Order: sequence, then C-alpha cells, then structure tokens
Amino acid sequence: PMAGVTDRAFRAVCKKYGAEGLVTEMVSAKAVCYEMLSKKKVIESKTAPLAAVMRDELPMAVQIFGSEPEFMARAATLIESGEYRGCTSEATPSAIDINMGCPVHKIVGNGEGSALMKNPALVGKIIEAVCSAVKIPVTVKIRAGWDSESINAAEIATKSLPVFILHLLHLYFSASIQPDRGKVQPHPAVRRSSAPVRSDSRATRQKGRGKFCSA
Repeated sequence: PMAGVTDRAFRAVCKKYGAEGLVTEMVSAKAVCYEMLSKKKVIESKTAPLAAVMRDELPMAVQIFGSEPEFMARAATLIESGEYRGCTSEATPSAIDINMGCPVHKIVGNGEGSALMKNPALVGKIIEAVCSAVKIPVTVKIRAGWDSESINAAEIATKSLPVFILHLLHLYFSASIQPDRGKVQPHPAVRRSSAPVRSDSRATRQKGRGKFCSA
C-alpha cells in the first residue's frame, strides 16, 4: 500500500497479474471521523473514495493511519460497517490494516506512521482499541524499528495481532526515506517473534509471492 499509488486502477492491474490480496491507499482515521461531522456535500469527500471496497477487489484490506486509539477504533468501526460519510463500498473489507510504517515527514511529524515504532505502549493501546472495535481481522504494517539503534519489531509484534506485515523495502527510518537496500533481511529479533510476520519487500517477492500480497 502506498498513498497516491495503490488506487483502484493500480489494484486492478495487480489483481489481473496475480495478486492474491490487495490493500488500499492509507486512510486517515481522524479524517474519516471528522467527515461524519462535516457539513460538506458528500461528493466533496476526499477520504471516502480511498476506503471504498469493490466486490471484484476482494480479498482487500483497508489501511488506516493515526496515533489516537479512540479515532483509530472509531474509523475502523465505520469502515467495517460502511457507515462512514460518502461510502461507496460494495463489500466489507477483508481486514483492517494499521499503518506503522510510513516514513513521510508530515506523517511522522504528527507521531503517526513509523513514528509509532518509538512508542510500544501506544502501539499496544491502538491495536487493542482497533481489535476490540471490529470483527474482521486486523493486521499491522511495521518496520524492524525506528532506526538501526532501536530494533524493536519483536517487541511490537507481541501486541496480540494475528499478522504483522514487515515493510522491508525501507527497513529503517531516521533522516532519510530512501530505500536501505543493504538491510532487507529481517533482524534476528524479528525472526524470534512468536507472532506471524509477512513481508511486502521486493526482495521477498522475487523468491515467491506470499499468501497475502500488498499491492
């Protein structure tokens, strides 16, 4: 999943060429909630189309991002039920995916995306809130750690999630968002985790596509 890339057209191409599962662009949990209170016309919604799930795209997860458990849980509930404002979904998403891997400065600057890797306690609260709010599966996209000095994916992966998706294309994030292609192998601490971990890295896909491929 990538903002501005994995839109419906891109997902259709991925599906055509064998992707076994799809993921939306990341959706702001707070925007989903705030638009419920907005007086704007539905057609003006910029968030609702990002969360739309069409029947021919299943299985597909909707990825949400944020740093406040209550907003994350509320958005997940609205997306699962299709009751958010401007919803055009034809089907219930197969899963809710929580973004804890985005390195873009405006995201991490708000304490969201990969910045959450620095706060395992908050990660636990977000995961607990979202899992309690929905009936569909919940997955989390993470990195090995915030940077090479704080590899804590194994700790993050003890937060009672069925599946973690380890984003290996950018294994670490500190001052740069450029791919660190020299460090695409999971850290030993990640391998020791008891939680199921899947990879969405290009390096892994070259060896064989996983059971649930993120577009």
